[in-house]
Amino acid sequence: MVVLVVDDDPVSRLVAEHILRSGDHTVIGAESAEEAREVLEANGNDVQLIVCDYNMPGASGLDLLEEIHRDAVVTPCPPFVLITGVGEEDELDDERASQVSGYLTKPVQSGELIALASELAATPVD
Repeated sequence: MVVLVVDDDPVSRLVAEHILRSGDHTVIGAESAEEAREVLEANGNDVQLIVCDYNMPGASGLDLLEEIHRDAVVTPCPPFVLITGVGEEDELDDERASQVSGYLTKPVQSGELIALASELAATPVD
């Protein structure tokens, strides 16, 4: 499975990428919502899962998810996993959060990420 990992923190992104690669997934990394959009515009049909940090400068993970749906960057939108910091999940009263396929809290546990990726692998979101 091809997974797009989006996180502005290079250490967090590399850890998530390493975990997913250890689960035999192909991983593309992006450090911002803007870079992720560029990746999706170029490789969108190959991406089967998006794992994205919630709190990033410029545009949040929910902003990216909204753009993907609004602009039909890739159709159907692959499952979208949002990674939050401790306490941030309480801020997700945004209606866009209903389009999120799964949530993980930092620090991401390898077993949880691999299990969620496997569960969502073939589940497109409209």
